[in-house]
Amino acid sequence: MYLGHSLFKSVPIERQSEILWGIKSVKPMLEIAEGIEGDFDAAKVEQKILSVLKEKAVQIDKENGHVLLFRIRGVWDKGKVTFLYTYDLDLVDKIYVSRDGQIKTNFRSIWNVSNMGYAGIDVYQNAMLINVESAVERFAISYYEQLDFDIISDTPRMAKQMYQQIRDGDEDILKLLADEKLGE
Repeated sequence: MYLGHSLFKSVPIERQSEILWGIKSVKPMLEIAEGIEGDFDAAKVEQKILSVLKEKAVQIDKENGHVLLFRIRGVWDKGKVTFLYTYDLDLVDKIYVSRDGQIKTNFRSIWNVSNMGYAGIDVYQNAMLINVESAVERFAISYYEQLDFDIISDTPRMAKQMYQQIRDGDEDILKLLADEKLGE
């Protein structure tokens, strides 16, 4: 009952990065379309994804993180000289839908960046590594925009809770100051 009530009182999302609210870690995954798997070194692409996430300090949890799925699809021209490709980077999450008094759930992409391009036989693998870096950096920007917003919006709430604990006598202000738990 509480979940249903919360759904109807929910606030609309105003910024794209808000969809990432509360996400603390990701589980990176790579999917290369059937027919072109042999054209890519999957280990190299996966390593690029992981290295950019680590470089941008996005938390990785391969067991319990939200799925960050990088998909590659493409087709070669007749002479296998030019590769036409698309890629998608999706953050997959469990969503809830309410219809006719029923609440249903499924897993869907909640954040996406995608693009398409073409590259020659000599450069298509490097082109994809550049695309991986660009897409993951865009995700990192949204991830940190929301993380910064979470910190800013939580600060007044935490300050109010601390003030209330001091007022109620549950916390000693002198001890908090001595332990440097009170900021400016």
